Amino acid sequence: MKKIRLSPSMLKDFKAYQNKMFCGFLFDALYISRTVIIDPTPSMQMGQFFEWIAIGSLPRDISDPAILIIPGLKIAGKKKVDVLIPELIKASQNSEEIPFELINDGLEYFQIKYYNLLIQADHFKKTLQHYKIEILSIQKTIQFDKEDYLRKGVLDIHARIHKMPDETGGYFKPFEAIIDIKSTGNINNRWEDYGWDLLSLPFKEKIMMQPKEYTMIWRLKYNKEIPFFFFVHANTNEYSRKIIKVNIYPGILQEHNEWVKSVPEIIKGEIFLGFTPYPDVEKCYDCPLRNKCVYRADHPKIHTIELI
Repeated sequence: MKKIRLSPSMLKDFKAYQNKMFCGFLFDALYISRTVIIDPTPSMQMGQFFEWIAIGSLPRDISDPAILIIPGLKIAGKKKVDVLIPELIKASQNSEEIPFELINDGLEYFQIKYYNLLIQADHFKKTLQHYKIEILSIQKTIQFDKEDYLRKGVLDIHARIHKMPDETGGYFKPFEAIIDIKSTGNINNRWEDYGWDLLSLPFKEKIMMQPKEYTMIWRLKYNKEIPFFFFVHANTNEYSRKIIKVNIYPGILQEHNEWVKSVPEIIKGEIFLGFTPYPDVEKCYDCPLRNKCVYRADHPKIHTIELI
């Protein structure tokens, strides 16, 4: 049997599978048999756009930025076309005005989000200067290799921070850090799984899986600690942004590590017995396995609630 590759995304979905919130058939197809690939969502495409504008990184399966396309934008003075990112950047740099011809055909809000991210990328670069953040590497791969599994992560930024304020009014000594940059439409949202409200954020497992796993892999590989930061930028406006340092208590990190170490054996058992499908009418609707799946949900389940 091939090594089981454990990424933060895979671990996040496996946790959801254990909680019966992610279909086992889809999990198998995505991460074990690897028979399907899910196309990026519009939000993911925006994230790819923002990372390329901000730090020059591309998705690992793309080598040419011209392949990244923003569908349906209108560059001023041109008819509506699918716009290649380099053309968009050139247009934005040559004009003090919004380079899009905003039209009332349902795309206006979508277009403004991309423009907001152009401005946010400029803010991000100025923030790097403000805190004297030195980028040591982009898309650095870290991994911890065991006999039957591989824990792997790809860092947006491996940095050295030279001017981080401390509690006394001075500054910490320069230190290395992991920085993950995000774009979001939910920068202050408390209720969504991917909302970035600070009070609820520590309880959001789908977000917190990444800092826990990256921090743990770093410790296992280099035998030292490293702080983790999220740099979060709104795509709904050009000014809202947050820097979030994630402090992970040793007990939490140890609990996470013990769970991850147990995952390969649990997955082997699932492979032997067969993964369990958890059909759901909403999730099955656009599932890539829909046409071949005999367990797909075409109608909602009947739920019962109790008034006591």
